[in-house]
Amino acid sequence: MKTYRLADLVNERRIKTPLAAADKEGILRELADLTATDQPATGGTDDILAALERRERQGPMSVGGGVAFPHARVEKEIDLSISVGILPQGCDFKAPDGRPIQIVVLLVIPKKHSNLYVRTLAALLNFFSSDERKSALLSAASPAEVLRAIAQDEQTMKDE
Repeated sequence: MKTYRLADLVNERRIKTPLAAADKEGILRELADLTATDQPATGGTDDILAALERRERQGPMSVGGGVAFPHARVEKEIDLSISVGILPQGCDFKAPDGRPIQIVVLLVIPKKHSNLYVRTLAALLNFFSSDERKSALLSAASPAEVLRAIAQDEQTMKDE
């Protein structure tokens, strides 16, 4: 059994602040590109986008409060991958609370890592329940600053 901190699962190469795209589709493509470039075993941007589309049919990607967690489960043998995008001006993601989304956390998960996926999602929900943490990410001027803000949080999870 391996223990992870949330910051251990985020790679600076998969953080973009600010995002260049201004609409939901562009944002998802931009984050899928970051993931596919850093983890080619995912099958590529189009495979990730197709998996996201399938997942979105089951329910919204936004959790509200200015945050969205689009996630896709893939058959490929990859590590859980997290990409983070910051969009200070916000974008309509059809959030349940109607607020524009400013922080998008894309998760690409191999189907075999169900426990780690559930624990990571719970850690993300807890992390983003704090307005202070969200503000720290929104004010970060670089991927390194985003990663430092995430690393401030000492939550751990176990892969069982």
